[in-house]
Amino acid sequence: MIHTLILSFLSTGLTKAHATDNDFGIWLCANIEKKIDDKWSVGSNTELHTMNNTKSIDRWQAGINGSRKILSTFKLDAGYEIQLKNHNVKGLSEKVVRHRITSDITKRWRINHFLKLSLRERYQYTHMVAKNGIDASDNHHLRSRFKAEMGEQEMRWQPFVSVEVYNDMAEQFTVDELRATTGVGLKINRQQIVNIGYLLDLKESGGCLDKATHVFITRYIIKI
Repeated sequence: MIHTLILSFLSTGLTKAHATDNDFGIWLCANIEKKIDDKWSVGSNTELHTMNNTKSIDRWQAGINGSRKILSTFKLDAGYEIQLKNHNVKGLSEKVVRHRITSDITKRWRINHFLKLSLRERYQYTHMVAKNGIDASDNHHLRSRFKAEMGEQEMRWQPFVSVEVYNDMAEQFTVDELRATTGVGLKINRQQIVNIGYLLDLKESGGCLDKATHVFITRYIIKI
């Protein structure tokens, strides 16, 4: 079922590659992770997203999070982010402040020495602050992500793929966004990792998922 979903989503993405409303962006991301003990860890992150074929900034964000292993294969996570998000109001670009709270539960499986799978369920609450004719709003989403990572622990290069579905909880769990990501992680050393990949983001527009954004994404992770 999972491989069928991935193939179907990527096929949809290839179809969207010919759409006139496609966009291209670059996402630059950085994470700091600190392991407190065998169960607890904390972290912080920042991201910068571009849009309009990288000509303008779509979003900047910074956040903090904490996680706890409840079993060897189960993890709980909670986080907070503050964002500056671009909005178009009457033809003018406005940067609007958003506050976001997330709560996750992740289940992991190791199939063999080469393949790791994970399923993450995330509740996401977003509050957008009113500004210059833009009303304040509150959104609740359930995000379901399946991820596969390949490569043994000792390997420096580890490819990965993931599919994520966004469900709008205020609209009877209607799917209003889909994401598929493929890329590779490079272990520089035991403390530093760089992930590089391609992300296809399909968002709801006019009643269907017909707004496609193609993203080059890079993420630097440092463990302290």
